[in-house]
Amino acid sequence: MTPPLTIEKAMNRLFWRFGNGQFKPNQADLDSLKFMAEWINREKENQLIEHTLFGKIYTHCFMREIETTQELMHSQQNIHEILKRPLEVQYEVFLSKLNYMECNKFRRSIGLSDFMENIAEEDDIIKKNKSEVERHFLGIWNKEQITQALNNQITEAINRYKNLP
Repeated sequence: MTPPLTIEKAMNRLFWRFGNGQFKPNQADLDSLKFMAEWINREKENQLIEHTLFGKIYTHCFMREIETTQELMHSQQNIHEILKRPLEVQYEVFLSKLNYMECNKFRRSIGLSDFMENIAEEDDIIKKNKSEVERHFLGIWNKEQITQALNNQITEAINRYKNLP
């Protein structure tokens, strides 16, 4: 599979093509190519300046993904798959994982093992804590709570850190 063409790769290809000696560009061709390269570089710099927070989070998530997969290209693909998803889907994934984490934390706090090692004893624990067990197994957080909380945290972070380098 050929990697996707990027602006940088396209420009490098044109610079190579113009400079390989087989194609004779005129001065207007070279000036045009130089102008486009300078414009693209300026736009990239402006995008990074305008989206510094995104750059910080992207870099952090990319590094965490590399630590998990131990593969650079696979990690980059994973990050790009996440970026393609609608924000609502990210919130749903977050909700699911948060409820799973809370359920496991609760389960351990009342003495339930990972593998139901002593079924009779654990059955008693479940009966004694029936309403809390049901609440945690169904999920203590709901979509509206998570959406509101994440929206608040994201906008607060943007407002607090948007002007930092």
